[in-house]
Amino acid sequence: MTDPEKELECLEEGMWRSNTRFDEHWMRRHLHPEFLEFGQSGQIYCFESILELPYEAIDCEFPLANFSLTWLSESAILLTYDAHIRRKSTTSRSH
Repeated sequence: MTDPEKELECLEEGMWRSNTRFDEHWMRRHLHPEFLEFGQSGQIYCFESILELPYEAIDCEFPLANFSLTWLSESAILLTYDAHIRRKSTTSRSH
């Protein structure tokens, strides 16, 4: 992996780390104002809605699995990967 590729991987991992994902200064510095994210739920998040999300712990496995980047043009890159999130169980057992 080249240095620019590694840098992009580190920046993308920042989106999965609570200490950077919920740091408004970090997000404003790294995201384009026209940023869009398609969440696992199908919800679409714009730049401002991402900044308004309440803090929550994110338990993501690193490095991101199957990380790949494809140059679409000199100024556009498509990043793809599998994010593995560990979630707390919300089920309860009756006795």
